[in-house]
Amino acid sequence: MVISPYARRGYVSHMTVTHESILKLISYRYGLGYLNMRHRYASNIGHSLDFENPDFEVPQLPDPATPATLPCSAQGGQASSARERAAEGHRIGDPVVIEYLEAIGYKVEPATPERIFRNPSSVKGDLGELWKAQARAGAG
Repeated sequence: MVISPYARRGYVSHMTVTHESILKLISYRYGLGYLNMRHRYASNIGHSLDFENPDFEVPQLPDPATPATLPCSAQGGQASSARERAAEGHRIGDPVVIEYLEAIGYKVEPATPERIFRNPSSVKGDLGELWKAQARAGAG
């Protein structure tokens, strides 16, 4: 998918592009040589662009519904033994992780629908009692 003001609007390209396709565009546009055989035979992603007619208008995109999900800790599936938990490593709420995050300047706050979702009121209705139960379990 090409996202750019230079992307051709309404155009569907069926060429196979890879990360080398960007290098191919750069080498073609500036008259540079090839780095290797993969680069030489890569497709040029520039064929999907229109440098003569850029469109800087922001397109109207739909606002998709936010999926209602639960925090990982409320979904179960946690390791059952101390050995399994140790093998998984630290969890985000572990004191050592919180201490590290705060040391690098990241403010640690509890997850709430208002902090996670764009439209928290719609998600709260979907999660209902499950979110409240998780909040009570975390407080107790």
